[in-house]
Order: sequence, then C-alpha cells, then structure tokens
Amino acid sequence: MDWPFLIFLGAIVLITMLPAWLTGSILKKASKVNGGGGTDWVPLGFVVYGLTEFKHPKKGAIVWAYVFSNILSWGALVTLVVIVLKNRR
Repeated sequence: MDWPFLIFLGAIVLITMLPAWLTGSILKKASKVNGGGGTDWVPLGFVVYGLTEFKHPKKGAIVWAYVFSNILSWGALVTLVVIVLKNRR
C-alpha cells in the first residue's frame, strides 16, 4: 500500500471539507431565511438554491467554492476508500 499517497489523499479530504462546510453553512443559513431551499444531507444539495434564489454580493464565489470543494472532497474520499479496500490483505 502506498502510504504517502494515502496520507496525501486524507489531507486533501480534510482540507477540502472545511470550505465545503463553510460555504454549505452560508447557503443553509440563507435558505432558512427564504423558507428552505435545499438540504445539507445530500452532497451538492444547495446547488439549485445557490444558482436560483440565493442573493449575496459574492454569490458566484460562494456557489463555485461550494461545488468545487464538494466534488474534490468526495472524489478524494471515494478514491481513498477504493484504494484502501483494493489493497486490503
């Protein structure tokens, strides 16, 4: 098993979860004010709300960071799990 690569993927997962959580919380708070427009239980659950009803001066940056960090963190997490399961003895 390639430990440095697994540690790198783990670091990527941890580093990208923070902006995903922060931007998701911004979208969740704004959607509660507008009557609810998504869920944080589903990955990328606030994308539709973020692209349609979300009003914020930095809307593009927040929605882009939300989508990018979610895709990157879930991709790294799935890759990490697949590598660990493939190399199990």
